[in-house]
Amino acid sequence: KQTNSHMSTPPNKDVSIYTKLFVTNIPGNVSKDYFLQLVQPYAQHGRIVETKFFKRVVSESCYAFIHFESAVDGEKCMDDLNRRILHGHTMRVGPASTRNPA
Repeated sequence: KQTNSHMSTPPNKDVSIYTKLFVTNIPGNVSKDYFLQLVQPYAQHGRIVETKFFKRVVSESCYAFIHFESAVDGEKCMDDLNRRILHGHTMRVGPASTRNPA
């Protein structure tokens, strides 16, 4: 059984990876409330289940984890916000990695 490598979404692709996102290089002067206002509009097919927002102590930046109920919403958020420049910082957005203890 061959699969077409040019397909954007192979049948076995796990789209659930887009429900949990990791956002880094958020400017240090951005508050959690401001960040929530930035991501809330992406919750179109479900709600945002959880958001964790952290300010780095040693650098002037923040990072966050966003858990979307809908993978469609998460993927749209990632596509729109990844590499977006906010207050001079280029934010990075991608699927959050899961840690599996050995």
